[in-house]
Amino acid sequence: MSDHHPAWMPDRESDLVSWLQHYSLAMRQLMPSLRPPTVELLTLQSSLTRLLDCRKRITSLETLLGSYIEAKRKLLYGREGEPVDFAPIPALAYSRATRGSGIKDQVMRMTERIRHSPAYTEAVGRDLGIVAGQKPAPEWAGKAPALTGEVVGGNRIQLAWTRGRADGVLLEANRGEGWQAIGNIAGAGITDRTPFPPSLTEWRYRATYMVRNKPVGEVSPDLTITVHAKPE
Repeated sequence: MSDHHPAWMPDRESDLVSWLQHYSLAMRQLMPSLRPPTVELLTLQSSLTRLLDCRKRITSLETLLGSYIEAKRKLLYGREGEPVDFAPIPALAYSRATRGSGIKDQVMRMTERIRHSPAYTEAVGRDLGIVAGQKPAPEWAGKAPALTGEVVGGNRIQLAWTRGRADGVLLEANRGEGWQAIGNIAGAGITDRTPFPPSLTEWRYRATYMVRNKPVGEVSPDLTITVHAKPE
């Protein structure tokens, strides 16, 4: 683990996670010009996905712990006859990371290589958020689209999101082969007409606000929709 903390990298964990999401997203968009090693970029994206999942699990467990502490309080000191609810404990799938830990060191190594690339400019550095003293726009800090969707007509998915003052969103989908960009979508909705698979499958979507063709704020929580093609 590296103790070095560059000036352009946020200190607080929540800010750092948001910054890492922005860095990964910007890196994918700049990939044609910067040409980072594909394996490194995929490892970074996989590591971030696992980090976000870990944070979600921690939040879920903290909420569950709070409910059990309250149940214990009621059992000990509550009114006689007062109902006590025990929240169900969710089954968390076992997960083990065989590689991809040390995201901070991964990013620092990639950044050092990029800075020595012939394609690197200060504008690229600003897009990636690796310019010292650079601060994210406060009006977008911590904001993410509220993504909703439903199957329509049995053969397509209608997606919508809160647009706010953004120009649109970068919409991504994971249909079982990793996250892939659908595109920069203007407005506040789109119909995904990708043919459904024959078997019951979960498709996931996520979105990031775009302003002047640049990602801002945070990546939205995943939207999961179950799909399958109707038999003819």
